[in-house]
Amino acid sequence: QEKIKEETARINALDLTPVIVPFSDVLKTCDKGVNRVEFALRESIKVIPYVLDPKKCAVDISVAKTNTATSFMLSTYSQNGEPFIVGSKSIKAELKSVLGGSTQELQVSEDHHEGKYHLFCSPKVRGHHKLTISANDCPISDRPFPVFVKHPPNQLGKPVNIIRRVGIPMDITINVGLLLVTDMFHNGILHTLTKDGEKVGKGQQFNSVTSVAIDRNGCFLVTGVHSTKRTSSNCVKKFDQNWNLVKTANFTKGFVGGKIKISRDNLYYICDMCIMIKSPPKLSPSKVAVYNDGLKHQFDLHVDSPSSDIAFDTSGCVYVSCWNGSIYKFNDQRQLVNTIKTPSCYGIALVDDL
Repeated sequence: QEKIKEETARINALDLTPVIVPFSDVLKTCDKGVNRVEFALRESIKVIPYVLDPKKCAVDISVAKTNTATSFMLSTYSQNGEPFIVGSKSIKAELKSVLGGSTQELQVSEDHHEGKYHLFCSPKVRGHHKLTISANDCPISDRPFPVFVKHPPNQLGKPVNIIRRVGIPMDITINVGLLLVTDMFHNGILHTLTKDGEKVGKGQQFNSVTSVAIDRNGCFLVTGVHSTKRTSSNCVKKFDQNWNLVKTANFTKGFVGGKIKISRDNLYYICDMCIMIKSPPKLSPSKVAVYNDGLKHQFDLHVDSPSSDIAFDTSGCVYVSCWNGSIYKFNDQRQLVNTIKTPSCYGIALVDDL
């Protein structure tokens, strides 16, 4: 109490009118464990409450690697920009994969009266994650922090498992921890496998299936050439989460639906693999057809050769790999901005945040 009296007298004696005094200046004079403070300041002195301001808090996002101890630094501040001591038990943090199947609660280190806290975890899954943090039940920032988890260099390029229980896998996607694999050998079978390669059920049966994807609403998209001796029905089919057919869209004549990818705004980008049905094969100009989630055609991206795969970066650009070895880059206005020449290119994927 003597310290409080001395600090109060010092503030009252200041020759500035009005003067703004952080409440923390008074609290700093208290001994550890003091939870009640009484003091009286002149009316002309304005007091800034010592309250956590989530918008002024900051998070230092470090590089994260799979199966490796990773720490993030959280700095908490009050409304007047001073370090805020909230206590480690009042901080909750969670790291969640955007693809699902991996969620971790982070451990929080004790603060040393500096308003800084280390958040520890060991991510298990590579890819994009969201880091959510709250202090005193107040979310830090208006949205989760993006975190990309990499593989350590010594793990890159080394297979952790080899699955040999499908004929000729043509395409693959992940559905809540399960693998959906199109089978080019057993034409028309869409296998469902665990990550260890165990088959789940008999799989979905089609006349033919080339590519499979899952949109932002959890619906399944399947492309393929559905043919008989006399007719050929080339289309994309949309199914709900229970594999009930929602809608079918037939492609224009000459367009052969191949790889399908879903953009961040839930548009369906479909490659034209017409080279595979031409005899002899011909590298003629082609396109990527784009549909909305109602399977209505929106626009096309034109390229110089049949396309084989598609990728998207974080700025909205689209990359299209083609059979002539070129990779075409389109900006978010659908304008061709770059062409990358390679000896040969069939598939494409962006590593990290390019």
